[in-house]
Amino acid sequence: LPNPNLDLLRTLLEKKIPLVFINGSYSQLQDVVSVLDDNEGGGRMLVEYLAAKGHKKIAGVFKDDDMQGHGRYLGYASALQHCGLPLDDSLVLWYSTDIRSVLFSDEVIFPIVRRWQEENCTAIICYNDDLACQLIPILAKCGLSVPDDISIVSFDNSYLCEIGSPPITSLSHG
Repeated sequence: LPNPNLDLLRTLLEKKIPLVFINGSYSQLQDVVSVLDDNEGGGRMLVEYLAAKGHKKIAGVFKDDDMQGHGRYLGYASALQHCGLPLDDSLVLWYSTDIRSVLFSDEVIFPIVRRWQEENCTAIICYNDDLACQLIPILAKCGLSVPDDISIVSFDNSYLCEIGSPPITSLSHG
């Protein structure tokens, strides 16, 4: 979304106060340093990893209200095409911060998981580890075992990947 605070940021720059943006940047402030993950490259890596394991139908869960989610999706989409796998919109779930609390309600998530089952989806790329950990018990309620029936990979490589059962394959920030 457009930044409503550009005037305040420009004032800081005029006063020679250094700024560093983390996980974002603004085209209107091109002289400001930004520290960014390669989210697009990460999305590609995760798809290529799953494709190398034999997965042919890979779902994705991405956040639509930050640039990380967009980049991760772009990597996912381009890698599917590069690997000759279908890019099927019915396998992609977009969510935003404001609906996160209802995302995992039975009436929202169960129809999505059932659609993935009907499409013979065997893997899911999740926006982050927290999301992946919350998805595992939902998949179990739908009769899917991770990793036997469906594989889950995610981003962040947080402590959640190690303490959950089963552990999750997750991409570290580089």
